[in-house]
Amino acid sequence: PVLRPLPAETREGLIEGACSSEDGCLAERVALSLSVIGRALQHYDDVSQRHEAACVRALMLQVQSLVALANGNTSAAMRLVSEAAAIEDGATALLLPPSVTLLFLPSAALEGALRLLLLGRNTTGHAPQAARAAVAAFERCLAPSAFPRMPLCLLGRARALVHAGDKEGASASYTQLLRESEWEEDEAECGRGLEEARVYTSASPSQGLLAFAASEQAEPQGERGSNARIVRMGYLASSYYPDGSTAAWGHDMRLAVELAVQEFNEAVSHTPVQMELVCVVETNGSVAGLNATLARMVDAGVDAVLGADWSRVAVAAAAYLAPYRIPLLSAGSTTSALDQSPNVFRSVYSDSRAAALLLEVVRERIVYGGATDKRIGILGSQDAFGLSGVDVVKASARRAGIDVSAVAAFPSTDPTTGELIGDGCAVNASNILIVQQAVESVRASGVRTLVVSATGPSTQCIFAAAAALGMTSDASYTWLATEEVHPTGGWTSPWGRRVATAAVGYVTYLGRPYEGSPAMRHFEHRFREEHGHAPSSASWAGYSFDLVGLVYEAARAGASADADRSLITMLRTIEYDGITGPISFPAGSSSPPTARIGMLQLNQTGTFTTVGVTDGVTGELDLFLAPFCIPSPGSGLGPFLAAILIGAAVGGAAVAIVTRQSSRQRVPPPIEECCYARI
Repeated sequence: PVLRPLPAETREGLIEGACSSEDGCLAERVALSLSVIGRALQHYDDVSQRHEAACVRALMLQVQSLVALANGNTSAAMRLVSEAAAIEDGATALLLPPSVTLLFLPSAALEGALRLLLLGRNTTGHAPQAARAAVAAFERCLAPSAFPRMPLCLLGRARALVHAGDKEGASASYTQLLRESEWEEDEAECGRGLEEARVYTSASPSQGLLAFAASEQAEPQGERGSNARIVRMGYLASSYYPDGSTAAWGHDMRLAVELAVQEFNEAVSHTPVQMELVCVVETNGSVAGLNATLARMVDAGVDAVLGADWSRVAVAAAAYLAPYRIPLLSAGSTTSALDQSPNVFRSVYSDSRAAALLLEVVRERIVYGGATDKRIGILGSQDAFGLSGVDVVKASARRAGIDVSAVAAFPSTDPTTGELIGDGCAVNASNILIVQQAVESVRASGVRTLVVSATGPSTQCIFAAAAALGMTSDASYTWLATEEVHPTGGWTSPWGRRVATAAVGYVTYLGRPYEGSPAMRHFEHRFREEHGHAPSSASWAGYSFDLVGLVYEAARAGASADADRSLITMLRTIEYDGITGPISFPAGSSSPPTARIGMLQLNQTGTFTTVGVTDGVTGELDLFLAPFCIPSPGSGLGPFLAAILIGAAVGGAAVAIVTRQSSRQRVPPPIEECCYARI
């Protein structure tokens, strides 16, 4: 719409006049306000009035924060108002006595009010951290260099102290409000605030929340009753790749968590536990802004954070949450860097166990394939996932007596700017040249077997770079990788075909829960019923569903314990029978020791064939060698129709190798369908 000047709003009601909306010209008024503020900001910048410019910039952020709040985006609202408050704090030393900005509402006051508003909406009474954050905001407003007697901030601080359980501090703040502030007694809102203060300061110290406001905010507890323990959870979602393209597996993991919360709350209404997702944030596999997101979750009083299925996100999130004793539960982060993290709990395997299985495949190639070259090269992405995997591969190679001739790494992202490098090849082809340098350095060593430890997008980039260098299975190169890749745009897209040139035949691994079990079948049925489609990966979605079950069991166990037990303590002690299998965390580990892992090989149709699986109880790897076309002793290049049982310890070391005739009735695939890699 064409914006036009509008009359000022009066206290009697909304403005009148022609405009293009039916909400009292609200959209136009907000747009005009931002336009005027923008022009003022430009003026103060032009004349180098630094204090005025800073505070006008803060005013613009205040308006944008309220717009975000009106649109339901509370996380953005808090981020913007916190940024405004920080700008004002930094501008205090530049204050000029006649400054027009003295008439502005302090951003710290608005921040405190928003935090108090969100705290009131939650109505759980179990968010002391969020209440303390509101207190801190109002304290900044009341600083001697700010507005030490502002009634709004005195009242807000008092209310926040009540929520934080500090009755003595709340009483002192209410008393200061009555004695020192200047209110218009006849103004309705002022009168309510003063009456609230009088009621509280005259009440018995044993009384709880205010007679005012609290009763208005309270919501019915439902059939669980007021004694139900409410477990508040944040969720770091992975519905998009770093380049912005959709990650269907990540989106379905989020849907699985939401379904689990719904089902547990409906199915166990007689128990003293109710679960709430209070903050869901998309990360795009990036740590940019992650600390601010986690700070908001902490302020909201979350008991646990779920998701963080990109390892770089999980490592950073675990470190941030650890001092607060808040557990991080992930269904997708497999990095070995989290193996001993005291506040991390995963429903999925760790790469310290899974990546070692790739070296067992290499070892079998040497033992049964008659390979004379016993060397490998390693390529890794320079991030928590890639580098920790490189360490696992190197250690596993030493145990297996395999020589590592070359190791090269490249950045998946720029750690300073967050710019995508290895992770951004699909949208910026020039990045391939950066990755290609690492691939070329490994090729120069003369190795023909290469193991990749990198993020999914960076693994795609490695294959694209290798294709440009002619390093394909047809050229006698064997590839193994820690990630199941799904090229941006699909395998039939130009980018997908480029990746496939080198990727066809590579071997990787993936979680393999018992997908035919009644529990998994029921989960897939409910997922399809709720969302209209089957999960793109039942494994990943199932692991996510089990996260909620873990939190529920731990919370229920803690609620029934005689002593006050933390959620982290209870997660360490429970043994949970999830839909993906048994989950427990013995000896301080962060992942189940016997999670089933499948070995996969990419075929020419762009799908993966299962060529091995670990036992869900013993952890042994049952490797089906037919698809690898490893020559049987004395039989030329025919498929070796035996299975190798590899007893793999949790750390990945082989403890026993037994050759036996397979008891399964399998028909080996034709040679032209299985000889993709010369393993």
